[in-house]
Amino acid sequence: MSKKGLPIHLSKEDMARLVKVGLLHDVGKAKIPPQIINKPGKLTDQEFEIIKLHPVFSYEIAKKSNEKDIDILNGIRGHHEKINGTGYPDNLRYNEICLFARITIISDIYDAMVSKRVYKDAHSPFEVLDEFSQGRFSNLDMELVNAFLSNMPIELLDKFVLLSDGSIGRIIYINPNNFMYPIVEAQGEIILTNERLKCVSMYNA
Repeated sequence: MSKKGLPIHLSKEDMARLVKVGLLHDVGKAKIPPQIINKPGKLTDQEFEIIKLHPVFSYEIAKKSNEKDIDILNGIRGHHEKINGTGYPDNLRYNEICLFARITIISDIYDAMVSKRVYKDAHSPFEVLDEFSQGRFSNLDMELVNAFLSNMPIELLDKFVLLSDGSIGRIIYINPNNFMYPIVEAQGEIILTNERLKCVSMYNA
């Protein structure tokens, strides 16, 4: 696989600012009642309305912490907006959502899906990438989604995964037309994963 992904053309300074958005965008969840954050079942409509306040709380916390960079602040506040205006908290549309927010939306969805929560098991990164590639998340900036899909396989290359038979494999190739079933090296064999032998999760020894 090529080591060159589709670029987004951000400067090192912009990358550092974007990382700051990533670190701060969910800090407002500290103001959400823990019984809602940690609820194992489906949220009620009222509970979901409370959850939807966390980007505003994160924004306010950052401002009170003397953050003055408007792109960082808008990136924090806008990380749940959708390009068709159905997101929250401000129902912004495509051109109204700042670049940092449109990028953070993608990474936030990915992280939420590959992480284990009290109400769900973790999805494999390959399942998540496949869902992105199939257009499940159509209310995102698709140019940025394509950049994400181009670059994530590079990040996953040579990483270790837990296979559904309990063995450990090393990722050696990810087909950009079929993210679900990468090629792995396991116990000295080269294996094309499939419905019977899947990558369950990343493996951290």
